[in-house]
Amino acid sequence: MRKQLENGINLTVIENSQFKTNRIVINFVAPLAGGESAERMLLANLLEISSAKYPSQQKLAEKLSELYGASFGITVSKKGNYHLISLILNGVNDKFLEHKTDSLKEIFNFIKEIIFNPNVTDGHFDEETFKRQKENLMMSIRSISDDKQSYAGLELQKLYFQNDQAIPSYGTIEAIEKITATSLFEYYKQMLATNRVDIFVIGELDEIETESIVKILPFTPRDFEMVPIFYHQDVKEVVTKVETQAVAQGKLNMAYQLPVYYREDGYYAGLIFNGIFGGSPLAKLFVNVREKASLAYYASSSLDTFRGILTVQTGIESQNKDKVIEIVQQQLDDIIAGDISDELLNKTKMTMINQYQSSLDSQMALINQSMVDQLTQTEVGTTEWIDGINAVDKSAVQAIAREVKLQAIFFLNGEIK
Repeated sequence: MRKQLENGINLTVIENSQFKTNRIVINFVAPLAGGESAERMLLANLLEISSAKYPSQQKLAEKLSELYGASFGITVSKKGNYHLISLILNGVNDKFLEHKTDSLKEIFNFIKEIIFNPNVTDGHFDEETFKRQKENLMMSIRSISDDKQSYAGLELQKLYFQNDQAIPSYGTIEAIEKITATSLFEYYKQMLATNRVDIFVIGELDEIETESIVKILPFTPRDFEMVPIFYHQDVKEVVTKVETQAVAQGKLNMAYQLPVYYREDGYYAGLIFNGIFGGSPLAKLFVNVREKASLAYYASSSLDTFRGILTVQTGIESQNKDKVIEIVQQQLDDIIAGDISDELLNKTKMTMINQYQSSLDSQMALINQSMVDQLTQTEVGTTEWIDGINAVDKSAVQAIAREVKLQAIFFLNGEIK
């Protein structure tokens, strides 16, 4: 069941009897504005650990224990041209409790407290809690530079996008430093009044009863104009950045434009191409760059079909940089030339179908699928998805490979001279 409760407030109930728990996800959706990512991340952290009724993590944990050990968290993410704050709660289904309760209603009363009654006094978030979470967030961001693989990935994003798309979903230290307890409360009120709200509930549920319980949440109507979810970027000259640090393993990452978008023309062929190129253990990057040539500790690719970008990630001996760039290009050239065995094509299809079918056993995967359906305003069933994968032939994969355009190279050099 999917319906609009109010303007800008949507409810999806997924009846599924295979799970013993009910999972609830509430997404606050806003057009991506890089300058707001820091506020949204810090706000998510604050709402996750306290409210007026549960002002400490201990009090909040005690309440979750009363809710039969429910798990709860708030995260942020980006999806194309949107930024999402996601409240996620997993709670037991009444049918599996010894004594009958109204646990779903209790859970939504808890969610109401978290969202609508934050730990605020005199127009600002509790100062002590705010300062602690602000410092924790900045420390967490600073620590990313210690994870060289993540660091290289972020630097590549900066080179490729050079706009708000390059700003991580959690913002930047510079932006976080400017936030005050008062300014964040003002942003919270703006978010609550203007963001699109998508509510998902999955479990062994009664749709009508669930809708009645969800209406406990006093969301008000709002005018929310959808923006195109897909991000497009013109082809430009290749940009390269080399940075030297005392690291044991060099990181060579490359970004390519690949205008393949979710459920649009070429989508299924794009998935298969990525699987053959570097997105699976069967892939050419893994077999030829890592295993046969022994030029990389790891080598893989990933495809973002909401932003039209293909990335390659490798960990290498720094002196092999030029060789690795050459052999990665060779794998792409080989695909364009049709060097794809029937065995590789069929095994890649089988792997992807198995992964897709396995995801149907995950509550979160089913909710994520429904969320994407709403944002893209499309819907594809299991049979149609599998048929789409099976219909891809070698020529379709070659056609996708010809669309790949190198745009950015980031190299973290471990050779200190």
